[in-house]
Amino acid sequence: MLSQILLWAFLIVPWALLIFLDKKSIKRFMPAGLFSALVMTVVFQLGERLDWWTVKQTIFPLTCMSPVVYSLYVIMPIIVLRFTFNRFLTYMLTNAIIDAIYAFGTMRIYESLDIVEFNINSLGRFLIIQAAAVLIYLYQKWQDTAFSRNTVNS
Repeated sequence: MLSQILLWAFLIVPWALLIFLDKKSIKRFMPAGLFSALVMTVVFQLGERLDWWTVKQTIFPLTCMSPVVYSLYVIMPIIVLRFTFNRFLTYMLTNAIIDAIYAFGTMRIYESLDIVEFNINSLGRFLIIQAAAVLIYLYQKWQDTAFSRNTVNS
């Protein structure tokens, strides 16, 4: 029961963080947040296929996916990009701190609550999330370039 409450909280609560951002930032960085969800969906599918982890509990309608894919992995890139975009080293350092807390701390809580069983160590999980962070940053750089071209051509 506690794990279900935690999973639902991880799905719903992060969206409240958007209240603290201006609409312009949300509009600018939301595509990167959605791209992050897509990347992490692929990672979760790959992780399950390669037996990196086994998701034991989730919430309906998600089957092999943690709810954080559709909440934290959407919201956190928006927030981090908002404050660090165009400063790649700051972006990566900020992500490294957040991702380390998640990979070495929060994921252990998931494991202790029998939500997920990991067959890959914390460092491996951390490196996967960091690789995703690089992809997200590159996507946002591309997105900004594409929109600036559209603005000039309009």
